[in-house]
Amino acid sequence: MLVHVNPCTTSTTVSQAYPGHAHTVPTDHAIEIPLLASIPLPVSLPLGALEPVTNLQLNLNVSPAIIEWTASSSDQTCIDGYEVCWTVTTYLHDAESTNLTCHNVTKDVTSSNSIGQPHYCINYIAIVGTFGMAGLRSQSIHTNETALTIPPIDSTMIRSLVVEDITSKQVTVFWEPVYQGSPCATHYRVCHREQNSTTEPDCSVLATTSNKTNISNLKSLTYYTVEVSALLTTQIYSDIVTETFRTSELEPVSSLSLNVSTSPAIIEWTASNSSQECLEGYEVCLLVTTYHNTTTSCSNVTVEVTSFTAGQQIQHCVDYTATVTAFSTDGLRSNSSLTTHLYYPEFFIDNVINISRTVNSSSIILEAHTMSSYSLCTIHMVACMESEFGSMCLDGTETEIKLEAHELFACTYYSTAFYVTTSVESTMSDILQIYTNNSETSLIESVSVGNINPSNVTLSWQPVYLLSPCFSNYRVCHLEQNSLVEPSCSTLSRNLTTTILSDLKTLTNYTVNVSAIFPDETDSDVISITFRTSVREPTDVALKIVVKYDTDHLCDLVILVPGYIS
Repeated sequence: MLVHVNPCTTSTTVSQAYPGHAHTVPTDHAIEIPLLASIPLPVSLPLGALEPVTNLQLNLNVSPAIIEWTASSSDQTCIDGYEVCWTVTTYLHDAESTNLTCHNVTKDVTSSNSIGQPHYCINYIAIVGTFGMAGLRSQSIHTNETALTIPPIDSTMIRSLVVEDITSKQVTVFWEPVYQGSPCATHYRVCHREQNSTTEPDCSVLATTSNKTNISNLKSLTYYTVEVSALLTTQIYSDIVTETFRTSELEPVSSLSLNVSTSPAIIEWTASNSSQECLEGYEVCLLVTTYHNTTTSCSNVTVEVTSFTAGQQIQHCVDYTATVTAFSTDGLRSNSSLTTHLYYPEFFIDNVINISRTVNSSSIILEAHTMSSYSLCTIHMVACMESEFGSMCLDGTETEIKLEAHELFACTYYSTAFYVTTSVESTMSDILQIYTNNSETSLIESVSVGNINPSNVTLSWQPVYLLSPCFSNYRVCHLEQNSLVEPSCSTLSRNLTTTILSDLKTLTNYTVNVSAIFPDETDSDVISITFRTSVREPTDVALKIVVKYDTDHLCDLVILVPGYIS
């Protein structure tokens, strides 16, 4: 470690083993903190006793730009030169960027033009520090300027201009600044007027934070010129960017209505307010949206027409959307006016599907088809059948279902139902009991007679199908054999298989016919049986016999004789 006194400073320097770097502690003041702590300056050694430069100036109005200063007042033998630095802050691409550049000049130089040509809307900071022998340095002096003077090669502040969302009355204007967030512009000016007009334009002033605006109260089918420029800090405007547009959309129709209570639907509207000389007619479209797809049909009508009848029939479960667009003789089109009507009536399954059931003695066929007016409603259909022997269900398509069951028992009940899923809800048909037919017309297997008495008998029969749904009742008729009168008949419940025939004659032959009655009141095959009533039970009969012995004597004789009273 070396300790020595530097003749060019009033401080004592303690030199460590770091070549070219001396840590100096002034004896008359503390180490000063640089004023530009926020600027990326060159790393410097501790400040010595060198005086800084004075009168630092940055001139951006010349090209190249000039940094000038007055030399340090320190002993010239102690000064080696000056370090000249500058920072450049730009605002391109919507972001701020700062760069630092430095170089050294000799002590006899008091200006530098190394910055080069200044660019518009760029902030410059100049920094000059004095350095001398033994690594002594002065405090750095700085000054900053922004290049606001418009150079001839860069006077445009607006990069591009776009006119969008053009209607009959207004447009939206977008522009892209060359320097987003630049300190050069104080605000934007947007002006418009009819093309080739000699009147003053209509102008508005917007903050530099904006880059779009709406222009309203325009005329339909009219050409306009829009101009955008920026007001600079020098109170003059930058180059003007211009765009021409035409209010290309006609006035739309109004009071558009769609009536689907009639079939086909009727579309009505109030005519466009645009000049009738410009209008050629209207395009009328009907958008039909179902659960499955969307279709559109369009037709053109003349300008005098304000109603239109659609070409297709109205159907349930459909969204109908009507649009009417005015168009001009040169192909311009207005905004489309639209109205929507949802046609979803209340659902009853009997209105939605047509059900049929085909039955014979051993099979049942269930079928259902969506009715034409509901053909766009159904999404899924299911048919089900159930009996005491089991159940089955079958999925169908969107519009039909067919369930076939074969090898069934004759005269057997089956419960049937249909399930339908529509675009709005799911619903089920009433459960209907049906039965298979009998396989033959004979439903009585046998008939027998028992307990035969002189005036009554017990009649019994054996049905082919016990408690069968194929018939509703039994019919029992009896008649004396070979009689020509009408037989005596009675209708009995199908739950019975026996009855008593009374009020019969003794020792008489009878014929009995038993049959089942079908639901249509016809009879099955008749099973007949013939029987004869019995005699009465014997009784004792008292006979009184009068015996005459002579004319004067009579004798009564009573004899009991078994027999019958007839």
